[in-house]
Amino acid sequence: MLLNLEGIAPEDWKYTSLSEVLSRKYTLGEKVKAEGSFLPGFKSILVVNGYAENLSEATETDSSLPFVKLNSQFSPGSLELTLTPDLPVHIVYVTKGNDVSSSPVFSSPRCDVKGEGLLVESFIGEGAYLNCPVTTFEVSPNKRIEHVRIIEEAGDHISAVLSKLNRDSYFSSTVFSFDGKLIRNDVVMTLAGENAFGVLNGLSIGNTSQHIDNNTVIDHQVQNCESRELYKGIYDDNSKGVFGGTIIVRPDAQKTNAIQSNRAILLSDDSTIDSRPQLKIWADDVKCTHGATVGKLDDNALFYLRSRGVPIKLARAMLIKAFASEVKVSNRAISDLIEEKITNKLTK
Repeated sequence: MLLNLEGIAPEDWKYTSLSEVLSRKYTLGEKVKAEGSFLPGFKSILVVNGYAENLSEATETDSSLPFVKLNSQFSPGSLELTLTPDLPVHIVYVTKGNDVSSSPVFSSPRCDVKGEGLLVESFIGEGAYLNCPVTTFEVSPNKRIEHVRIIEEAGDHISAVLSKLNRDSYFSSTVFSFDGKLIRNDVVMTLAGENAFGVLNGLSIGNTSQHIDNNTVIDHQVQNCESRELYKGIYDDNSKGVFGGTIIVRPDAQKTNAIQSNRAILLSDDSTIDSRPQLKIWADDVKCTHGATVGKLDDNALFYLRSRGVPIKLARAMLIKAFASEVKVSNRAISDLIEEKITNKLTK
């Protein structure tokens, strides 16, 4: 199969080329056996090449995102999940790709989430492949959902997280992008009920020739809602980061309070980032701010640590981890896991 992405908006992919992805001929992922490492105290679900037990028929999602439409077309089915506050859920998505000399595998897992609680999604794989997962959230009135996504792919990863917040609801999504050749995260959050509160956070750590693109949209549709967004990136070697963040405030969304921030550190002369925060406001009684900063490690802080006898390598690691630590998750087990993965990534 060849990917057909008619109607793709060039502006949304200005800094990320799809030429290589679209030039390949793909083989649909098969239902095969695999294993995953699960978190203790969590309900465990394994999804391999998009297949899991008790899948429902995948329905087309109302989205303009081309890879969401592609997922709807080729997904083997939807994993319908109802969260409960007393039992967090950990889904491990495994993609079993082909040998690099063969056609890469195309995988399109789908998960539709409701209820209340914590969902952690981990993405791993082997071989040559393109993984295009879609996860949707419907947050009911007075409910809270926390979502954490950990990306450690061997192949390419182009995904979407779509959420709708109803009255007096809370939703947070935190995306950690560690491994993958090409990573593109589309995160769209719609605040559709009054007094909804939404949070989008992300941390990307790139090295070698990785390309990590985070594209977010926060759509305030009604009045008296709040949103917070913080995306941070650390890029080394020849890696490239991209951030596109759009906050939309529609005419009926008076009393909106929205804050967006994108911050990045470049650790080498060959690493780059393109940052494009945007505000689209059609209401007059709002509080909206956005900002983007790009820099290197603080020379003064580095000098201070070196003057106290801290070796240069350790001093750099301490400053980088301090920069990354601002992107937090509330669950202690996940927080400890993320800290370990950050350490492992930074020492590669």
